[in-house]
Amino acid sequence: MRPFIVVDKLHIDVILGTDALKAFRAVVDLDENLVTLKDTGEKFSIGFPRVEEMYSTKMSSTVRTHPGGRL
Repeated sequence: MRPFIVVDKLHIDVILGTDALKAFRAVVDLDENLVTLKDTGEKFSIGFPRVEEMYSTKMSSTVRTHPGGRL
């Protein structure tokens, strides 16, 4: 088993390095924009922008936060 990292809600799609693709027995189909995992049959779309969640807001005053900070 190879170590891996799961990152939730990235703002971009990424493809893992060849070691990870081989370990997961992934098949990359660029004509169909799909990655298929041979062991599970799972299919993932690639190359399309996605939005997990989006909220509209209005600010009534200037607010400064630190990176990773919360209001």
